Amino acid sequence: MKIIVTGCAGFIGYNLCDDLLNIGYQVVGVDNFNDFYDPNRKLNNFKELSIKHQHKFDIINENVNDTNCFEELDDVKAIYHLASRANVRNSMKHPVNYVDDNIKTMVHILDCLKKRKEAGKPVPFLIYASSSSVYGSNEEVPFKENQKLNHIESPYALSKKVCEEFALLYFKLYGIESAGMRFFTVYGPHGRPDMAPELFLTKIYLGEEIQKFGMGDSKRDYTYVGDIIQGLVKVMNTKTLCNVYNIGNSNTTSLNDFIKLCEKIVGKQAVIRQIGKQLGDVPITYSDIGLAKDHFGYEPTIDLEEGLKKTFEWLKPILDSKLNNSSE
Repeated sequence: MKIIVTGCAGFIGYNLCDDLLNIGYQVVGVDNFNDFYDPNRKLNNFKELSIKHQHKFDIINENVNDTNCFEELDDVKAIYHLASRANVRNSMKHPVNYVDDNIKTMVHILDCLKKRKEAGKPVPFLIYASSSSVYGSNEEVPFKENQKLNHIESPYALSKKVCEEFALLYFKLYGIESAGMRFFTVYGPHGRPDMAPELFLTKIYLGEEIQKFGMGDSKRDYTYVGDIIQGLVKVMNTKTLCNVYNIGNSNTTSLNDFIKLCEKIVGKQAVIRQIGKQLGDVPITYSDIGLAKDHFGYEPTIDLEEGLKKTFEWLKPILDSKLNNSSE
């Protein structure tokens, strides 16, 4: 059977496609290779998947809103909707982009599935990326899925909350089944270069300055991408009607401790510039993963130090290559 993955050339999308293809599924990816971060990273991800899985991986090079593959393709078991515009701080500057790239794409997919149902066709299970950002500045931790989401701090977080509401609405009105996955600070190989884990490892290794927002006491629930993929694959075979799940490590680490751990792994001391707290920042993210454990056996296995070591092992040859090219 086929699996559709939007955002297939991105960080989580690449890792998920590789895992699904290794299991034996045929994967149809959807990606427009936008320039939100370096498109070459996404192109390299796509090339790796194409070479490694030549006859089982196809791609639709379109914006999610412009393709009707969700309505037209048959023999599809599930749709993983991972394509979205992330980054809390960017959303403060360009909120309209988060309506277009997050909310509109979600509604487009849901509407395609509604049309399939109206036509009497089988409807794939929709699994979509949400975010721990929906909890905002809530101080009741660890976060549980049944908490009220009335502490939103950014347009990005709001866009994810609205996507969850649309999923619930389409279930109530049309019976479209889905699972929303609230990811907690994902990191690992093939990650986004603008996110703290890869950004800090890179800058510490190159001897460049890193920015520390606030006093360094904010805490995050860093979750290795391999654990995220485990949750995504397991939920596909779960008889859930319309639920959201926390997918995290269920541990928190302060920014100060995170920087120290990066220094330990790289073997160099960070050059730190402290700046003020930024709009949209929240004091803590911390997941209660009990629901995901109960419903589909989700169990994170990689702690932060091991995950950062794996990330740096993947990243270091890339950085060394850049250093060698710049010295020639």
